[in-house]
Amino acid sequence: MSRKLKLKLDFNDADCLEVEYKEGKWARVTYIVFRSFLGNRKVGGKVYKGPVYYEGTNAVYKPKGKEEPRVVCITELNDRNRETIQEHRFYDRDERYKTPISPNPSYL
Repeated sequence: MSRKLKLKLDFNDADCLEVEYKEGKWARVTYIVFRSFLGNRKVGGKVYKGPVYYEGTNAVYKPKGKEEPRVVCITELNDRNRETIQEHRFYDRDERYKTPISPNPSYL
């Protein structure tokens, strides 16, 4: 599988990468899961404090308060972008299009 995007690695990916998926439960993971995991992470047994990326991208995830430990998926980035597009899509500059149009009574 080839990638067109080179992923940023702010850590040594050859070291032991671990994530805490439950309180006190740690698991070894690949660098792809490690960089997109929202929760406690360790590199070589030392606590790692670094950016969390959306899975498979270099876009940094900004958490909204306290969240459950999980992998931040690319679909969340797509949903966030879709919400932004929706806000701009329904904007009309012309006032005459803002009044509702009644359906033709013959069709009812």
